[in-house]
Amino acid sequence: MFVLGGKCDVNFLSAITELKFSGNQVLDLLVVSSSPTTHLPEALAMFTSVLIAHFIFVIGGEADAISNSIRSTVHRLDMRTNEWVRMANLPVSLCGHVSSMCKESILVVGGIGGGIIDTDTTLDSVFSYNIIDNVWEAKNPFPKAICLAAACSGDGITYVSGGLSKRYGCRRYVQCDSDDVQDDICMYDHDGDAWLTIGKLCKHAYGRGMVYHRHGKLYITGGRGGPGMDNLQCFNIESKQCTMLTAMPVAGARSQFGCALLNDEIYVLGGEEHTHMTDAILVYSIADDTWKEDTQCRLPCPVYGCVAVCNDLSNV
Repeated sequence: MFVLGGKCDVNFLSAITELKFSGNQVLDLLVVSSSPTTHLPEALAMFTSVLIAHFIFVIGGEADAISNSIRSTVHRLDMRTNEWVRMANLPVSLCGHVSSMCKESILVVGGIGGGIIDTDTTLDSVFSYNIIDNVWEAKNPFPKAICLAAACSGDGITYVSGGLSKRYGCRRYVQCDSDDVQDDICMYDHDGDAWLTIGKLCKHAYGRGMVYHRHGKLYITGGRGGPGMDNLQCFNIESKQCTMLTAMPVAGARSQFGCALLNDEIYVLGGEEHTHMTDAILVYSIADDTWKEDTQCRLPCPVYGCVAVCNDLSNV
């Protein structure tokens, strides 16, 4: 499992942190260390990343705390050689978007588009990136403009939930109009190039994590947008039912963290907790419906806007 980039206070990070395990339990976590040879090509936050085989793709993001500039760049890391390659740029600069693997392509949805965060608007755009041909293609738009949503893929299908319909969601400590916080759960029909709304969240939110479990369930964690945002929700794709599970053991809302599924456990890494950043690592057991915090290892610094990726071969 890898944690990439993010923002520590006002500083953007380029570090790639690897979590190494022995066994399946968080107490067996051995090392959390920054690679001495591999960093992001540029310090970034609010970007997306997709892990495919031995390649990590890094897409868009916010860079440079002074100008709040947004990137259209796409880079690919070959983990076998620790070498970065510049790929075809996004059609538009983006941050606060979501990405996931969709068949032979990476699907990028929504986000804040343009060059400068404070002057641009939230988009409903959808772009598909062919990983073989290195080409971007515009797809039919998302049902509404969205940023800071959550996305994941399973069985070749992309799912998107929650998010904000206004760009102020990318600033910290903002008060949002509840009407701008979304609760739809949508899936993408790749063959028909269309979005279908398949259900609603128990609680609307933005800046949260979502993972797909092989039993046909979506687990949606934390976020902001109202009281009780330490929650964990489970959406059954077949029955279209959303249920609340055991809440995270945090003092307030946890948002904009790295989130990944490994061996039937959901990892929540760093993030913003109420009004401060954290370096904590929380782990949720799907089998036991319990949370625990790893007290032995923490991230190198408190960070939010980071991305977590892993290749969970057990979840296929």
